[in-house]
Amino acid sequence: PNPGSGGMFALAVSFAEPIFHSAIEAPPSPPPSRPDVHSRANDNDREETNLREAARILHEGRVDAAEMLFQASLRRDPRSAEALRGLADCYVDAGKSEAALETSRKLLMLRPDDIEANLRVAELCMQAGYPASAVQPYLKYADRVGSHQPELRVRALCAECEIALLREEVQRALSQASEAVRIDAEHPRALLLLGECRLLTNDASAALRAFRAAASMAVESKSERAGEARRHRAQSA
Repeated sequence: PNPGSGGMFALAVSFAEPIFHSAIEAPPSPPPSRPDVHSRANDNDREETNLREAARILHEGRVDAAEMLFQASLRRDPRSAEALRGLADCYVDAGKSEAALETSRKLLMLRPDDIEANLRVAELCMQAGYPASAVQPYLKYADRVGSHQPELRVRALCAECEIALLREEVQRALSQASEAVRIDAEHPRALLLLGECRLLTNDASAALRAFRAAASMAVESKSERAGEARRHRAQSA
């Protein structure tokens, strides 16, 4: 026989009651986990401190120790532009030109529009003996360097001077070298290039003055870094 309305209600209750009680008794679901913002910020602070320490050590002339620190940073974050920049500097100071160029190209892949990264690759390509046509594309941003970046401006002028010399455009090279020395009269590379340009224009006395100034600045820079290294060893003893 078909159950009446009362029987149908009782049957529905008998099925729904266990589900109702389980819903009430079940513990609330935990909220979705969110990344620990403070922990991430602390990690970033530590990494910045490590990079500053590596840069300081490199400036003191302790290339091997700095290289280890920069490599450790890259193991933690392979896309760290500052670690790549620092590691490339280590390779340059250690005379590892190929490794410096390879590392700088990795930096350029991360920051293709970075003026310094492009300029760095141009400088290393010239040191490796690349032709002017292969170097020129990396100087496409050189004219964007303003007076508020004097160190970078001098580097760009020196690179353009070397390109002009490769193309035998002596007057253009002389103009760029002269401007670089006007901005920084103690820049060894700019002074060397100016001396080379003066020789090519048959101004031997001016060339000699530029070469002597370049040699003096190079010796002072080396002595300064050696002194910093000695002070560090004395403090660590």
